[in-house]
Amino acid sequence: MTLAARIAGMLLWALIGCAVLGGVAPLRADESAKGPLTVIADDNYPPYLFRDEKGALQGYLADLWRLWEVRTGNKVELAGADWATAQKEFAAGKARVIDTIFRTPEREGRYDFSPPYAAIAVNVYVHRSIGGIVDAESLRGFVVGVKDGDACVERLKATGAERQAVFPSYQHLVAAAAAGEVKVFCMDGPPAEYLLYRAGAHRQFRVAFSLFTGQLHRAVRPGDQPTLALVENGFSRLSADEIRGLEQKWLEVPVDLEPLEKSLLWGLLAAGGVGALMVVWIGLSRREVRRRTVELERERRLLRTLVNTLPDLVWLKDADGVYLACNHEFERFFGATEADIVGRTDYDFVPRELADFFRGKDLEAAAHGGPRANEEEVIYASDGRKALLETVKTPMFDLAGNLVGVLGIGRDITQRKAGEESLRRSEERYRSLYDSMLDGYARMDIDGRIIESNAAFRGLLGYSAEELAELTYRDITPAQWAEAEAEIIGEEVLVFGHSGIYEKTFRRKDGIEFPVELQTYRINDADGNLAGTSAIVRDISERRENEANLRLWASVFASAGEGIVVTDPAGTIVAVNPAFANITGYSEAEALGRNPRFLRSGRHDAEFYAALWRSLAETGQWQGELWNMRKSGDIYPEWLTISSVRDRQGRTTQYVAVFSDITAVKESQEALYHLAHHDPLTGLPNRVLLRDRLDHALQRARRDRQGVAVIFVDLDRFKQINDTLGHPVGDEILKLAARAMAAQLRASDTIARVGGDEFIIVLENEVSSYSVSTVARKLVEIFAQPFPVAGRDLYLTASLGIGLFPKDGEDIDTLLRHADLALYKAKELGRNNYQYYEPSLGAGALERMTLENALRTAIERRELYLVYQPMYRLEDHRFVGVEALVRWQNAELGDVPPARFVAIAEEMGFVVELGAWVLREACRQMAAWRVQGIEVPRVAVNLSVRQIEREELVVDVADLLTEWGLHPGELEIEVTESALLRQSGPALEVLEGLRRQGVYLAVDDFGTGYSSLAALRQMPVYRLKIDGSFVRDIGRDANDEAIARAIIALAHSLGLEVVAEGVERKEQAAFLADAGCDIVQGYLYGRPARAEDIALQVGTTI
Repeated sequence: MTLAARIAGMLLWALIGCAVLGGVAPLRADESAKGPLTVIADDNYPPYLFRDEKGALQGYLADLWRLWEVRTGNKVELAGADWATAQKEFAAGKARVIDTIFRTPEREGRYDFSPPYAAIAVNVYVHRSIGGIVDAESLRGFVVGVKDGDACVERLKATGAERQAVFPSYQHLVAAAAAGEVKVFCMDGPPAEYLLYRAGAHRQFRVAFSLFTGQLHRAVRPGDQPTLALVENGFSRLSADEIRGLEQKWLEVPVDLEPLEKSLLWGLLAAGGVGALMVVWIGLSRREVRRRTVELERERRLLRTLVNTLPDLVWLKDADGVYLACNHEFERFFGATEADIVGRTDYDFVPRELADFFRGKDLEAAAHGGPRANEEEVIYASDGRKALLETVKTPMFDLAGNLVGVLGIGRDITQRKAGEESLRRSEERYRSLYDSMLDGYARMDIDGRIIESNAAFRGLLGYSAEELAELTYRDITPAQWAEAEAEIIGEEVLVFGHSGIYEKTFRRKDGIEFPVELQTYRINDADGNLAGTSAIVRDISERRENEANLRLWASVFASAGEGIVVTDPAGTIVAVNPAFANITGYSEAEALGRNPRFLRSGRHDAEFYAALWRSLAETGQWQGELWNMRKSGDIYPEWLTISSVRDRQGRTTQYVAVFSDITAVKESQEALYHLAHHDPLTGLPNRVLLRDRLDHALQRARRDRQGVAVIFVDLDRFKQINDTLGHPVGDEILKLAARAMAAQLRASDTIARVGGDEFIIVLENEVSSYSVSTVARKLVEIFAQPFPVAGRDLYLTASLGIGLFPKDGEDIDTLLRHADLALYKAKELGRNNYQYYEPSLGAGALERMTLENALRTAIERRELYLVYQPMYRLEDHRFVGVEALVRWQNAELGDVPPARFVAIAEEMGFVVELGAWVLREACRQMAAWRVQGIEVPRVAVNLSVRQIEREELVVDVADLLTEWGLHPGELEIEVTESALLRQSGPALEVLEGLRRQGVYLAVDDFGTGYSSLAALRQMPVYRLKIDGSFVRDIGRDANDEAIARAIIALAHSLGLEVVAEGVERKEQAAFLADAGCDIVQGYLYGRPARAEDIALQVGTTI
């Protein structure tokens, strides 16, 4: 074949290849959406994507997407924008695909990513005149050029490189570097190399170090897998040569010719001198060439003969996959002669898919740079035989390292593989049977080493196969069995070839011994000599356990406290235990052979027993409560469980009944019922039983057309007595009052205690206005007499509210609500009276009741919140802390002033729960401020009288401080002067306990409680707060000014600090400063604010 013909042939096949590639079918309709595929990317990212002088998109990605469009037949609309805009356009749905995107954790939820297609090094570039910059640490002090919004900005700041010159684009940044304005800059590698070369500055800058490496992806919206599959399927159609061509065009940095230019001049001068010598040398060489040509031709024929006699396929291709030579065996494979094969490619002989596969393996070998082994399934064209070839492809390079061809050798390994597969399947079947045995199997050599074992044997002992190979049989046998087993092996195995089945114990890996049943066999070698032994082993732990369980259950049957009866399927008793006799009084002899019907009490009808037997037939079990009769004739309750015992065929073989005497349980249930429905203090019905009785009373009244009266009774000022004299006194008063009121009622009436000092009375049978009023007057008169408690006579009154059925309500809730409203009316009218419900009752009672009901659930509904008012020290005007003030915002009532709801909380006994919430919330907020870096020195919290009287307060405060990690000095507890002076004994011990913890105590509203100096000295306080009423008129009222000065002087004489609250004017502040006041608080310095606004006060001065 002439050179011209060879070139023509190559061009011809190249054109055919292009035609084939150009004819690729477009993606199926289900792989693309309607309309073009819209793609957006960063157009400031050369050489991947950028705009030329006319504004057209150019670069690697522009050509790549055009090629994707050609190969898939789908239209692509590629748009470019700055990176921030590109992301916004994609998020707005203006593009289905976004390109040139890095994958970060923050973007995982917003995109579905393709695999990466490029690794991008982000480098720090340094002018060649600057040395010593080798890492981020050495950048400190230098001004580093960056692009606005680039990842370099945050990465550099994180390393301490704060000095940055920000440019709007990569082009502006490189232009500034080329102009000498920037000596150090950070930038993605590809655009940096491209732009530096375009600017002629590539020799001026070098890469100092790589800051980090990212990867470019393409991405779609989360869940848009069809689009992602469309994109990836399209790119998979691009050949490696096509992609390599684009990479050579755009991504390879041009060769720097400056060193070559210098060396070329010297080379030309040297070439002139050498030329003369070459003329002489050429003449001598021609003679030697002719001689070597003859020798090479002889060697070539010899080599070809050897190659053609090989049973393997041998072939040689050039770098483009064109065949250059092959042997006879290869001719059989293609079904053509060498002359027909040479000059052609795989695509001329085999299907395109197979040709692509061969070409891919050739390129893999070339990329590998050395021999590459593969297995390739082929079909011989000569006879249609399928064969599996084991091939080795070796790339061939010229002296310059350029690929010139690929040498291939293929060996038919079809029969070898078939034999290996048959052997593998046989081995798998044997191994499957071997490892699926339930019993363990092990083989030992003559020295007892375990040389083989199955999975069951290893599972029994807990060892792996490798671990067992290091052990001997003696290692898994406890010492006490060694001698006995040696005797068995010596007398039976060696003589008869196997032992009988015997039992022993093995030792697991964890040291636990367990029982086994085994049989040992002799193993001989080819000469009949002893080579070892084998053993089949079965774990009998479960059998031993079952035997032990049988003995255990026999013991349980005999010693159980519950009675047990076993009958045959006909119901005849075949066994009873001793407890049966103890419970029923019948001995075992009296019960055997009889039907359990002889125990019946007669309390259950035939239907009851029929349902019992139906349950046994359907479910195999019945459980419930039954009344039976003892031998003595006593009837007793028992809890009975009957179970049927069935054989493998599901037939009932026995019935087992287990029962216990629940007489004591019944008595306990009655006691519990009484506790659940009665007040434990007074013994009266509670709210649950009251509603039940009231419901029955209303049903009877409707049926008999009778009336019912509901009377709400509330003991006036009971809480004051309870708080002052203590709970024991209060409890005694409640019991006396309950007995006194019950004495005025009929047996058909009901009186119930439904709250602390609240009672409800239900009157029925012949109810009239006269009879109800008579009862109400008697109840009021009861309280005109003193109650003798703890050696003293105590007086209190009662307020009553009355609701009548059916006039005031036809259901329980309406009737109770209206009686409650009438009670509030009685309180408004001065207490110690009774009132009937009238629809015209004022809104005041309804409002009060609404407030109380809403306040009870305010904490649960998260309607309460705290505001904080700042406090400042007058001496240096520094912020010293805050006072926590509770606020209530109800969805229906709006913002309820503290003056309204705090007093109600006191009256209804809710103030302890309210104060505890305020204290916890204030401590929680102090801890939250600390976490946020906001330093609030101290928080002051107001506590009520009832909280101070609780001995648990000291422990509660300590627990709160520990829970929130607070120092005791960060908490201040304020108690009003009037409340503090009423305390003595235990309450003072509570205050002293708080002081010992380190908690600060303050007297609030000082000046309103008529304190004595002697009493004040005994109080463990460190601060007085002047009541705002004395501060309000400072500058207007000389008396208030004198009082303020006196309080300040008194406090200082006792070594106490003074806080003035309610400071609203500058003249007040000036007076207080002159008088020596320490701390001020008021609107002049800051209104109460939410926790998030207090940060503005921290660290400030006034």
